[in-house]
Amino acid sequence: MRLARGDYLCHIDDDDEMVPDKLELCLAAARSSQGGFVYHSFMTQLPNRQWVNIGNGSFSLGQVTTGAVFYDRRFAAVEWDVYAYKRGTPGDWDRFRRIVERFDPKALFLDNPLLWHHRENNYNAFVAKPGETFLED
Repeated sequence: MRLARGDYLCHIDDDDEMVPDKLELCLAAARSSQGGFVYHSFMTQLPNRQWVNIGNGSFSLGQVTTGAVFYDRRFAAVEWDVYAYKRGTPGDWDRFRRIVERFDPKALFLDNPLLWHHRENNYNAFVAKPGETFLED
């Protein structure tokens, strides 16, 4: 994020697919809201391969994901906390929650899915190799 040079940031993971006009729609919304923080609903694939729309407009855990947020670069000052899991929260949600608490950007919700989060079945569960450890204080 420190290397980003644009006015806005948007994340995408390897299992995400943006609709073609996602960036254009988010940019227009961010500029019109004056808050610079936009989030939207997204489609996610269930284990049975069915699709479900997530995002009911509430800015809450389970309703927001990394690829469904678009924001002003000034919010990049709030860094990811690799220890968020110790508080029982996913790192992306923890970071976005802290951005809203710190800056109160008047987040704007778009009620149309602009991202498809594909279920990946090709990854094995992580098993540490000898000598590898998890992050610790």
